[in-house]
Amino acid sequence: MKIRTLFFVAVLTACSQGLSGVSDRELRQRHYDCQHDVNLSTAELQVCHNIRRECEKRAAAGNYVC
Repeated sequence: MKIRTLFFVAVLTACSQGLSGVSDRELRQRHYDCQHDVNLSTAELQVCHNIRRECEKRAAAGNYVC
């Protein structure tokens, strides 16, 4: 999980669109992973926070994926 998350952080840093380009399925899976992981690093916690914000943003638009 940690390597995958660090890769995800690197990709998000490189992308200007952030999580808005992530598919609903992938966002749902990442949100699930964040909810069930217990030993998260600071970077992983930030990624999970960003994922939660994207879920909330999509929910406000009527797209309840998480």
